[in-house]
Amino acid sequence: MEHAIIKQQSFKDKLGIFFSGVCIAHCLVMPFLAIVLGSNVLVSALSEEWFHTLLLLPIFAMLIFSVPQVWLVTRNPWLLVLAIGGVALLSFSRMFHGIGETFLTVAGSGLVIAAHHLSLKLRQSFLEQTEE
Repeated sequence: MEHAIIKQQSFKDKLGIFFSGVCIAHCLVMPFLAIVLGSNVLVSALSEEWFHTLLLLPIFAMLIFSVPQVWLVTRNPWLLVLAIGGVALLSFSRMFHGIGETFLTVAGSGLVIAAHHLSLKLRQSFLEQTEE
């Protein structure tokens, strides 16, 4: 049973890395788009609070559906530290605007990416051990 569950995690972790990367790119690119394109409809829509919330939903979903299952098999404490730290920073970033929000979001997304990367490594290690 554990073997089947852990095999399915790879795709979820990769999706989690992708969505967190999109979040980082959004935070770092938006100021330049605002300067280059001005205040047009696209830039305005991408700057709205609803769009930020929309970006967080798949990030949180991928964490919920991947990290706990890998942790239950491996019991690696760093997996939880990285995931919970990332979620905390991403959630906390919603209370700020400007450079504070950007810093917290990039740091939080970085921790989430690290959690998914560690989850992939732990998963691979687990599969190698069970094949022996």
